[in-house]
Amino acid sequence: MMPRPLTMKMLCLAAKVPIFAATRSRRRALLMTLASGLSEPLGALAGLVLLRPFLTASGVEDVEAAVAGVMCWLALAELLPEARAHNRPRATGLGCVVGWLVMWLTIRVLG
Repeated sequence: MMPRPLTMKMLCLAAKVPIFAATRSRRRALLMTLASGLSEPLGALAGLVLLRPFLTASGVEDVEAAVAGVMCWLALAELLPEARAHNRPRATGLGCVVGWLVMWLTIRVLG
């Protein structure tokens, strides 16, 4: 397993490099990466504060099921056709199988 600081640095670089390449401004790339990184936790906190009175176990399960459906749709309708468009069926199939195995192992280990 990768050390957490190294993983975070890699994620920051993954967001910052394309922005820097597009803008050629280190400051703008840093600020946009910071805004991108803070948006999820701030959105989660705002959602928790605003929706806390309405949250129930079954409601959370319903939302998780809906999100799972959206992710399946995106994978099948957008990502898979894009991968197949590159005419590398072996790599596409291998990526699908490896992704499935990673998810299966994660569920089995974490449980």
